[in-house]
Order: sequence, then C-alpha cells, then structure tokens
Amino acid sequence: MNDDDATPTTVDLAVSSSRVSEGDGPQTITVTATVDGASLFGVQKTVAVTVAGSGGQNVVGFTATPTSFDITINTGERDGSATFTLTPTDTTVEENDETITVSGTLSGVTINPSEITLADDDGSVVNFASASSTAAESAGTHTIMLNLSPASASDITVNYSVSGSATSGTDYTALGGSVDVEGGETSATISVSITDDSVQEDGETIILTLTGGR
Repeated sequence: MNDDDATPTTVDLAVSSSRVSEGDGPQTITVTATVDGASLFGVQKTVAVTVAGSGGQNVVGFTATPTSFDITINTGERDGSATFTLTPTDTTVEENDETITVSGTLSGVTINPSEITLADDDGSVVNFASASSTAAESAGTHTIMLNLSPASASDITVNYSVSGSATSGTDYTALGGSVDVEGGETSATISVSITDDSVQEDGETIILTLTGGR
C-alpha cells in the first residue's frame, strides 16, 4: 500500500506573548510550531529556532535565553513547542519600540516567523518652563520655552491649543498649533509675533495649552 499523503511544506511559528513592556521583567515565552495544511509529517522533525532583535538604533534592549533552540514535532503530531526567557532592559531613557523576530529553519519546509513588540515605557513629559510671562506690544516677538524630560530618542511633535482674549491674526500672527522637537533635545521654543499698533487697548492674553503629541 502506498501513502498518498503530501509531505507538509509549511510550518507556522506563534509566540505566547506578542507584546512585552520594558518594565515587565523576565518573561517566559512559549514558541509553538504548527504544521500548516491537512497532512502531517511521517517522521519526527526538528525546527531550529532563533530569537533576534532588529538591530535598530535607540531601541529597547533585551536578553533572550537561549537565543537559539529546537522545537520537535513528533511523528503524526500537529505541533510542538519550546520556551525561552525574554528579559527587557529597563531604563529611564525614552527609546523606540523594538521588534523581536522568532524565526526557524527546517530543510525543505517554509517556516513562517513570529514577532514580539518590546514596548518602551518611558515617555517624555513636556511642560512650559514658566506658567506665565509678559511681553509689551512693542516687543515684536515673544519666545515661550518648553522643557522635555527625559529627552526623546526620536523626533516628536508637541501639539497645543490657543485661546485667550487677544485676537489671532490681529493682535498676533496666527500660531501653528504644534512644535517639532528633535530627538535628544530637552527643550523647544514657540515664537509669538506680536502686532504693534497705535490703538489704545487694555492688556490681553494668549493662552497656550499642551494637548499631547508624538
């Protein structure tokens, strides 16, 4: 009697946690290799698995123990599994998220990898350097300082809303509502161009409110 079942050609890898935060501490990650399709292997197979980071700059660091291991799929079985320990490097510096790829090899078989996002938990806090400031109409331009702590690893955009009794476009040049901050910088400025006219007026206010950003 001849076996007419096709030999499997694809195995899918899946991880027990697809997202881990920098501050989570050591995590035991289960990697499961599952045969794709209706047929199964007629002999025991071993998938060689490797865990690797993206190699990107300013990303969350980690240690994988071990970085390579085997998953055995026994004869006639649909899947097999193994574990490794993922330990994020917890810092107080804002970094970019890291993408960890869990890949595998098995001769004659396509192994579809799986990914883990290692998320940074150190967002920058943005504040005005001063709660209020005063400028004369004749000053021309008034500069408002923002402070960031800690510095962001990448460029960010800080958004703000504008209100107050002063009229945009009349008493001052309309503001853009956002300011770009380069990665690594701990401060930024917003410049307000004040209109100097000959009209006698009471003092007026421009109120800037931080609304978020990224």
